[in-house]
Amino acid sequence: MPLTEEKIEEIKRLYSEGKSTREIAKALRVSFREISQVLGGGIEKQLSELAELQSEMDKKVDYLLKMMRKLRFSLFSMAYAVAKLLRTDKIVVCPFCYEWMAPVPSEDGDKFLCPKCGKTLAQL
Repeated sequence: MPLTEEKIEEIKRLYSEGKSTREIAKALRVSFREISQVLGGGIEKQLSELAELQSEMDKKVDYLLKMMRKLRFSLFSMAYAVAKLLRTDKIVVCPFCYEWMAPVPSEDGDKFLCPKCGKTLAQL
């Protein structure tokens, strides 16, 4: 005997409340197979939505991994450049222009100048 619309709605309501298919079958005195057929479309739809979300998440994870690799390479390159600079003459950050630089002695010899902005620095 086919299920009535009322029974189908009752099955869907009980399932949305969190009841298992076995509990619904027992409560409504309907076969487990019929309940599975009624809910099957909903479950398939949920599975396809989850698969679509998984696909989107995979794309985002791939993008994040790619960006992390680029950032890692950039950080290593910058660290290498800074280490190379620090091995040379005295390297400081200018308090005015905030650039890395090797200070140049002023004409009178007792002060230093920033070669980038030209401002006088304190005695180093």
